Amino acid sequence: MKGGHGMYELKEEYLTGIEEIDNEHRVLFEIAEEIYQLCENDMVPDKYDHIVNLLQRLKQYAIMHFAHEEAYMEGIQY
Repeated sequence: MKGGHGMYELKEEYLTGIEEIDNEHRVLFEIAEEIYQLCENDMVPDKYDHIVNLLQRLKQYAIMHFAHEEAYMEGIQY
């Protein structure tokens, strides 16, 4: 989002210091922000299908991300 902060943004305190995990968190926040902005934009007609597609993308990306996090934690024997 240009010129300001969005509703969903990856703040400094959310960073783990693990580049792959932080990058995936960033994408999750970007998708959530895109959904929020679409819902808030009254100028976009027929946004239902686009919202459904974004929610499906968010779901699929979250599943992949949690698998990566779990593998990372197993890898460090957490």
